[in-house]
Amino acid sequence: MTLNIQDHFSNRGRPYIYYILGDDEPTRGDSHGYAGIGRAMARKLGGTFIQIDDEMLGRLYPGQTSSYERENCFLRDYGVADIVICRGVYGTGRFTDRDTVMIEGRNENLGTQLDKDMLVAHHITPELLHTEGLRFREHYQDQIEGTLIAFLLVENIASEKLLGESLVLHALQNDQATIFLTTCWRTTESDYEKVMQGCRDAIRDAGAESRVRLVSYHLNDEKGNPHSYNPYTGLLDQSDHIILWGRSHSMFSEAAATGKTIHVGCLQHDNGGYRHLEGKGIVRAYSFDMPALETVRGTPVNKTVEIAEKMIKERAAYSLRKKGMLPFELDDYARYEAERQIRMKTAPA
Repeated sequence: MTLNIQDHFSNRGRPYIYYILGDDEPTRGDSHGYAGIGRAMARKLGGTFIQIDDEMLGRLYPGQTSSYERENCFLRDYGVADIVICRGVYGTGRFTDRDTVMIEGRNENLGTQLDKDMLVAHHITPELLHTEGLRFREHYQDQIEGTLIAFLLVENIASEKLLGESLVLHALQNDQATIFLTTCWRTTESDYEKVMQGCRDAIRDAGAESRVRLVSYHLNDEKGNPHSYNPYTGLLDQSDHIILWGRSHSMFSEAAATGKTIHVGCLQHDNGGYRHLEGKGIVRAYSFDMPALETVRGTPVNKTVEIAEKMIKERAAYSLRKKGMLPFELDDYARYEAERQIRMKTAPA
């Protein structure tokens, strides 16, 4: 017998899900991860997701001069949240009441509760990759040539001289190639400059100026000008090869959403998460003496929706059920009861 999902909604109410950024850095992987979970939860629940930060409140209420008054206006228009996602509870009290579900903690902890690997929630979707890929090609159309090698620099974990020589060696296996280096919020200016210089020196020493291009984007550029173009997502989409240098759950998970092999440079320092995924073909260890970059395009890997569903079932189900906001397909208790009733009706007398 087929269960009619729509019959099990108590009412047509839909939850409000707030991600409260507070004073956290919006470019952090954790920030994108919390927003990704919130949007996925809203899609699952048919609800509304809102990211609350000073910039958004200032845009909504430009006539108000204080954060307190802007928050008052927001609460007047939208009310308190049914679910709040945050890094920490400080500063969230005004947006909650006794029935609000709080989902807090480090993004990587929310991910490892589901599976012991390096994958965490993020904001990357196939639609976003496609859109940003087109923007990337348009923005860099005069700078990118040949095979595109994306180098995601978290931290400099080895000799920048050997690294530069290795990257240029791989680039020279193509008629034309572009090495595109990008950073994250944790990348220091010193590490960025050292790796860039290592690449410049290697290109010069190999006499490869006509065949290998070096392009970069440092996240500090965005901090100085928040309206500057950030090519990171478009680079993931358009790259032929991806190398992750250093340890970052977020950058690794975002790259995995492309379905491409990720060449990881810190595998020797791994605690099991990367190795676990190496066996699934998602990861390949990067070493200076490896003969070639070998990228396979497989099924994109994205745990964001799974994490969101887990948060709904394990943390929010009770509160949402009371409000009639929990879809039947996400309500394990209701499904069990419905199936039990069906079994009782069909059982022989």
